[in-house]
Amino acid sequence: MKELENESIVEARKQLSKIVGRDTEDLSKDKIITATVESIAENTNDGSIAPLFYLILGGPVLAIAYKAINTLDSMVGYKNEKYPHFGWFSARVDDIANFIPARICGFLISLSTLIIGKGFKTLTTIIAILAIFGSMLFGCKTATVEPPAKVTEEAPEATAVEPTTELEEIETFETEYPVTVIDDIGKEVTLTEEPDKIISLTPGNTEILFALDLDVELVGVDNFSNYPEEVESIEKIGDAFNVNMERIIELETDLILTIKNWNEEAAEEVESLGIAVYTLDADNMENVLEDIIEIGQLTNRVEEAEELTSEMQEKMDEIKNKIPDVSEEEKPKVFYMVWNEPIMSAGKETFINDYIEQANGINIVASDGLEGWPVYSLEKLIEHDPDVIIAPKSLAPTPETITEDERFSSIKAVLENRVVIVDDDSVVRIGPRIVEGFKQIAQALYPDIEF
Repeated sequence: MKELENESIVEARKQLSKIVGRDTEDLSKDKIITATVESIAENTNDGSIAPLFYLILGGPVLAIAYKAINTLDSMVGYKNEKYPHFGWFSARVDDIANFIPARICGFLISLSTLIIGKGFKTLTTIIAILAIFGSMLFGCKTATVEPPAKVTEEAPEATAVEPTTELEEIETFETEYPVTVIDDIGKEVTLTEEPDKIISLTPGNTEILFALDLDVELVGVDNFSNYPEEVESIEKIGDAFNVNMERIIELETDLILTIKNWNEEAAEEVESLGIAVYTLDADNMENVLEDIIEIGQLTNRVEEAEELTSEMQEKMDEIKNKIPDVSEEEKPKVFYMVWNEPIMSAGKETFINDYIEQANGINIVASDGLEGWPVYSLEKLIEHDPDVIIAPKSLAPTPETITEDERFSSIKAVLENRVVIVDDDSVVRIGPRIVEGFKQIAQALYPDIEF
């Protein structure tokens, strides 16, 4: 649980694998919690509560008889095509033997939760899971000895597999090819089989592919991709506007991830070669989550994409829940300075604008009706007198780059020291780190709140 609190789901899976008998590498956060509670509850019942119950009830003979039943269930009490009735009998006898001890165990674990002071919320969570677990001990185990829906020819003899009744069956998600999705420019993208060789032409796309565990399939990236550090070992093949087409062909590429309005000549050549191209052009956080899901569908990483977007959404919701619910008049007026000579900013239909609006701020450029990345006049900036000026580190390594510029000396944000510098990559790269970008923007607008 400490690993989950520290947002380390990989380490949590590793720790869970030490107490359960099946693969944990694809489990989500909720399934890890469920598996942990179920395993502890079942082990407590089978190893302590039930043996003591029968020892008190009938002495050593009855206690040993219970352990024999329990051991037999562990050995063969699961689905077995060759000996279905033998497995059914073992599981049913174990269910009956555990009927009373399991309920005693559930009561004692719930009681212990109150005693150690974990609070009502934890208690109700454990009771809910134990209620499911209690019903499993009398009903669900027998379901596992039903003839399997699909068994390979080798499966009937696999009696050495450890039973897995402590964990719910993991739902698997696999892409069925051919698969077609619609990208951000409304174009159908079809793949007839899982792609083995993928090229990314923007840093954000590269980060998405790494987050979906596609680093092995990633054979080429743009010159600006630098995160995570493992990307340094992958071949650089230019960028979306100056792409090395000869190398793309040599690599026998199956799928290219790019951005809107990339190299037109390269786009035509790629299309003529039949290489699939997925174009990303997200202008808000919700679009990014949708893009990740579709990339997961194309690359047979559906479950990884679902898990990643779920974690991202959860973190974004946590940030939103901390943002004050203020009136329109109380919202801070914000200016995001993309460049200072000439002065450029972000208007409507941009990711920056979505950040600001989601953080309960007013983007003064968008309020003027401007879209995209316009040049903005100094007169308009002074007239709007923003409460906060935000700038990327690539433009302003420190706030002094802006606060010491005489052109901005009369602006409220400068006078009140509310010029905030943010990390370029996490703010502008359209990928998994948008959560960190959103957090930085929210922190800039509401500095008194710890996000």
